[in-house]
Amino acid sequence: MNRLLSTAAVAALLLATTTAAAQDSKTDHSGHAAHGTAHKAHAGHGAVDHAAMAKAEFAKLDANKDGVVAKGEVPKAHGLLSHFAMLDINKDGKLSQAEFAKHHGL
Repeated sequence: MNRLLSTAAVAALLLATTTAAAQDSKTDHSGHAAHGTAHKAHAGHGAVDHAAMAKAEFAKLDANKDGVVAKGEVPKAHGLLSHFAMLDINKDGKLSQAEFAKHHGL
């Protein structure tokens, strides 16, 4: 049951991230180079490099570049906010790269 909820939460997070990225693309193009690189690397294979995409999204969210994503760094319209507490496994108010990756299925 927990695995099902976790899988559903990851799917919702990825959908929200994709939706937020699409909305951001109208005004904010930072981070798109890494995202594009991930797609180009696998364009011929029909696969998407989810690890590279998650890493690029983490880097974009880590505004102060301290290696963690604090809740205050996440834009208010970003879907991650509604899942932040669940993703913050150690409840320190920040998402480490490991916490972020784990919930992206990496």
